[in-house]
Amino acid sequence: MFNGDVIKTLLLKQGKKASELCEYVFGNPRYSLQHLTKEDANPTAKTIEALADFFRVPVDVFFKRSVDVVATDETKIDADGYIFALKQTIESKDEIIALLREKVTRLEAAAGVGASSVNGTSPEQLPAKRNKTKKKNAL
Repeated sequence: MFNGDVIKTLLLKQGKKASELCEYVFGNPRYSLQHLTKEDANPTAKTIEALADFFRVPVDVFFKRSVDVVATDETKIDADGYIFALKQTIESKDEIIALLREKVTRLEAAAGVGASSVNGTSPEQLPAKRNKTKKKNAL
């Protein structure tokens, strides 16, 4: 059974946009992915192949498997490709995390905020400030 949730996961992990995917697969960046991400989605083989090409993963990634596959030389090759694709996904995830950490550091520096505080208030001070505000409002 086709698993459309994989599309959302791959878009996020690989840092790609849905519009890029739609342009690649359907030739239209405004095309909606909703019909592919629904539980009862039944895309054509051509669409699944295009999805796999776009994400550079084997087509098996898009299917929920309920039976064990008997290993043959062909499935070993497919497994090697799948393992390779998973390793690439892990590497891209690590790159995305590093980029996000760098952005946070730059934003904190630009805002004059340290890692342990937000708007000049440390996490330990937040409850105390809230309590003071509540007391003022009660009067």
